[in-house]
Amino acid sequence: MKRIFSLLLCFTILGCALNLSAQQNTTNDAWLKYNAEKKSEPLSGILEACIPLVGHAYAGDVKRGFVPAGVSLGGLALSIIGVFSNSIAAVYLGWTAYFGGRVWGVVSAINTANDYNANLRNKLNLSLQPINDPQMGTLGYGLALTVNF
Repeated sequence: MKRIFSLLLCFTILGCALNLSAQQNTTNDAWLKYNAEKKSEPLSGILEACIPLVGHAYAGDVKRGFVPAGVSLGGLALSIIGVFSNSIAAVYLGWTAYFGGRVWGVVSAINTANDYNANLRNKLNLSLQPINDPQMGTLGYGLALTVNF
């Protein structure tokens, strides 16, 4: 009877250990996949600043870059028309629209990469949750794995 109880206890402990190990590997696998597939916000901004629409393409959504690129292109066209028609107001308005569109494009590319990363975290069930200390209260935010059964 003692042997059966001892064996049952050993198998129970072994089963719990294997289950914890499987959950740990799932967490690590999710983080590895997230780190491999996430997009860099600064890189998408730099790419967008160099060549319009490239930062949005890197971030995974070119369509979001068409409006800022169109504003920049329209501003450039308006400033060229202003030069040929001797309208200084059109030149200033065109350059303002051009640079405004460029800045808008960079910010939009960074936000697009950030949205891509947030969607990837949601898909992998990774989330930011507050780190609580019973003595000091909420200390900050950290990454946690949410598992739904």
